[in-house]
Amino acid sequence: LHWGKLPDMKVKGTLWEKEVDDSKVAIDKDELESLFATKQPAKAGGADGEKKEDKKKKGPEMANLLDAKTSQNTGIARARIKQTDAELAETLRTGGDGMDADTLTSLLKILPTEENLEAVSDYDGPEESLSQAEKFMRAVGKVPRYQLRVKCMLIRATFDEKVAEISESVSLVAQAVKEVRTSPALKKVLQMTLALGNYLNGGTNKGAAWGFKLDTLSKLSGTKTVDNKSTLLHYIAGLLAKEAEKGNSSGGDGEEKTTDAVLLLKQMPSLEQALRVVWVDAGADVSALRGSLKQVENAVSSDKEESFKAALGDFHSRA
Repeated sequence: LHWGKLPDMKVKGTLWEKEVDDSKVAIDKDELESLFATKQPAKAGGADGEKKEDKKKKGPEMANLLDAKTSQNTGIARARIKQTDAELAETLRTGGDGMDADTLTSLLKILPTEENLEAVSDYDGPEESLSQAEKFMRAVGKVPRYQLRVKCMLIRATFDEKVAEISESVSLVAQAVKEVRTSPALKKVLQMTLALGNYLNGGTNKGAAWGFKLDTLSKLSGTKTVDNKSTLLHYIAGLLAKEAEKGNSSGGDGEEKTTDAVLLLKQMPSLEQALRVVWVDAGADVSALRGSLKQVENAVSSDKEESFKAALGDFHSRA
């Protein structure tokens, strides 16, 4: 029966402490064994077969301290880690950097729970009766604060990559901001929009403006002409095109001038990519990174293992 055994320390104060007493249950052992006991396979060959069977070396009876699913999943994941249990425990104890982010992520998922640890720690039978998963949990369970150690090591393993991703987003937005602030074509569009807007709003409390919010630009396409066939955006684009044509006809250098509307794309090449950056998410990523470094700092300051303090402390100082 692969049930979830309640740890002894969690029994106190529950109904299991005084209200449930299994000694009061009368068990028909013969009936129970006849229904659920594992049947031994018949030995072939009669008496001779029995002698041959006796000569065969029987394997150790497995302890089965963990439920089948936990044992199987842990065993599969553990097999991917190319270290012995002793080497793995030593790496966790000292904070060694021999494991990559993928390995540490897998390891974090199979670390023993409090219940698992109690089950394997209380075992005092032969070592050969333990499964690979049980041996692994016994070894790791002897390392102080093993879960916190793995988390700190995972933070170290993923830190540089996360910083690079955040830096790329911040640099992209910074470049786009610079292009917006220095674009002559954008200034020309803003200037023309301000002039037209002040004229259209003349005589109202919205007129005589010194400037406007940039989201006004997105509303230009919503300002329709009286015949509803065009918009203020189209009108401004037409004016910019006429100015470019006027410049071409009066220019003495022989070079064709490009309309400011077209120059917007050339003068702000980073803007489209920068728009894909969700600034709130980028800020949250920075906060999460700072929080993880604080976790490492606290772990280092409270740990008693000097090698771990040195390894993770060095990382924290550099970060």
